[in-house]
Amino acid sequence: MVWLLSCLMLLILSGCGKFENEFSVRSVNSDVVISRDGSAFISETFNIAVIDSSNYGGIYVDIPQRFTDAYGHARWRSFSLATARRDGIDEHYSMENTLRGGSIYIGLKHCRHCRSDLPVGGHLFEIGYLLGRLVHNEGDKQILVLPAYMASVHDRGAPKNLTIKLPGGGTIRPSRQDVAADYQIAAASPIEIMIAIPGGRGDRLFQDIEIEYPSGTFAAATPTTLLYWWLLDHLLLISLLLGPVMVGLFAVFRLRAYAKPVAPQTIVDSSLPQTMSPALAAYLGRDWNDKARRPAFHAAVCRLAIQGRFHLSGLHDDAEISQLRVKADPGKPKRKRTRRDRVWRSGSAVLEHLKAQASGEGRVRLDDAMVRFGHKLKAAAQLEYREARGEGAQIHGWLAALVFATGCYLAYITGLMTFSAAAFAMIVLPFTVVSWLAHPERMSKPSGGFGELKIALGMLIGAPVFFLVAFYYVSSNMITIEEVPYFLGIVLDVIGAVLALRLSRLPTLWQRRMRANLSTLRSYLLGEERGPAMSVESYECYLPFAIALGIEPEWSASFNRWRQAKNMPIYDPEWMREHAAPRQSSELSS
Repeated sequence: MVWLLSCLMLLILSGCGKFENEFSVRSVNSDVVISRDGSAFISETFNIAVIDSSNYGGIYVDIPQRFTDAYGHARWRSFSLATARRDGIDEHYSMENTLRGGSIYIGLKHCRHCRSDLPVGGHLFEIGYLLGRLVHNEGDKQILVLPAYMASVHDRGAPKNLTIKLPGGGTIRPSRQDVAADYQIAAASPIEIMIAIPGGRGDRLFQDIEIEYPSGTFAAATPTTLLYWWLLDHLLLISLLLGPVMVGLFAVFRLRAYAKPVAPQTIVDSSLPQTMSPALAAYLGRDWNDKARRPAFHAAVCRLAIQGRFHLSGLHDDAEISQLRVKADPGKPKRKRTRRDRVWRSGSAVLEHLKAQASGEGRVRLDDAMVRFGHKLKAAAQLEYREARGEGAQIHGWLAALVFATGCYLAYITGLMTFSAAAFAMIVLPFTVVSWLAHPERMSKPSGGFGELKIALGMLIGAPVFFLVAFYYVSSNMITIEEVPYFLGIVLDVIGAVLALRLSRLPTLWQRRMRANLSTLRSYLLGEERGPAMSVESYECYLPFAIALGIEPEWSASFNRWRQAKNMPIYDPEWMREHAAPRQSSELSS
């Protein structure tokens, strides 16, 4: 139902845009009081004429917070809403972000097709808010910057009168010649300025009023405050560059580490069997090919048999497992486990599967169990491989989450959250539907036909409807040229998050060493490299790996030569038992 709720939300938002047919802004009056701390409290009254009985139900008041001063420096003003009233009565309000500041919705209804709260006729909307950080230092002077335009309704250029009360002792700076003032200073005194702004285009750029004061007129900013202001001034730029820079640096270091050669061990380490399971060795030795399933299964079974989990009649496909304890025997004392007895995820998966397939007498044929095992063994080996990534393995997920959160925050502070979600929905939905049509089994639920029916309805009906709604919203709410760089930054953040996750598939240094050591182990089992001295314990320790790598005959032949040199007449392991007679070691290579 999430997609349905999203569709309804986008439809509501998409239907709310014909403000010029619903009302007009007659005039605006503003009272501004400057405090000694450099902040200003502004009270503004908007005279609104409702001209359509079926209207939006409220108005948006835009408060500019970001601007560029006379020297081209980015500035940001803090904003705090105090009151929101309609016709002298406190009214419901909500706040949103835009690229230039805050946008306050005053009214209860959020859909132009809903029952209106604004009857036809004149209405007075009042808003009170606090603007901070209007003062900055220039040498031995303090400059008070007054935003002449203040707030606006739906970006309309209605006539506006401002009365500004300020501390005495200031001098108004002359207007810049390259920027048209587009307003008149009707009256000015040391403690009060009156400004008249004629009606016109709502997107006009007004020149701010700058008043020079002697140093010490306003409270001085501390170093911490200056740093905080600097961060706010450059918040958009930092948010825009942070995600791509983090991913870029991480990709460079990650690829450099991946390109660094790894030298294999010249001598097999006796602890190598504790660093990977035989099943994982089988899949790594064959680059995760499905042909590794049989040797991986046989190697895991051999390892479990050597650990005393059951008896095994042989290592061929028609071998039989016996004395498999489906349930633990409470009367039998548990023997002390050693490092050799470690059971990996793949071994646990094989053991549980054998218990499920075993008869009441604890017997199961090896080929029958292997056929029914499916892809669970490979999934367990892949999980072991991911867990063996070594230190710093989780940084990919944390980085992806951080970069994605940066993109969401950038969309939030620029007011592009809904537009970005709709745009990405237009991109993701077609790929999702095509992927489902190509591989429907990947999204099928084991709950039966009803679960699959819901998925099919969502893909064939819900996804196209959501796509059309998203397309309608994007086409009816196109972003401006000024917003394009920030939308591209959001796109780069999403791509960066995906790239960070994709980089996690590159083998880590620990995994590359594991592969290199596996090559050394193969050479050792073939008698080409040095390693642990041959013994019964060494033979049984490395036998599952020889099976996994497909060189069990060579390893068994080496063991038989050693046994003959030591005058061992027979190798009769406890874990290798026929039902009638013991198994000879020569059969291990059959």
